[in-house]
Amino acid sequence: MRIGGRYVMIGQLVREEISINPAFIFFQRAQILGVGSVRRDQLEDAIKLAATGRVLPKIAKRLPLEQAAEAHALVEKGEEFGRIVLQP
Repeated sequence: MRIGGRYVMIGQLVREEISINPAFIFFQRAQILGVGSVRRDQLEDAIKLAATGRVLPKIAKRLPLEQAAEAHALVEKGEEFGRIVLQP
């Protein structure tokens, strides 16, 4: 994260817990922003930011499409921090 950067969390993941080092936030002069529910236009804006690389989603795992059942099981357990991406 660059100095003065923002960590943005959109939505809620099951049982997700993260630890934050206050010194890192202080010295980076960073901001933490969280949004629990969003309107459609806000979600579209977030997708555009991700598509341009201005916002980077946290990816926990990438799995082949054939392992979709395993991916769903991982999400239900809530033990992974980040998104599970299925790839064709």
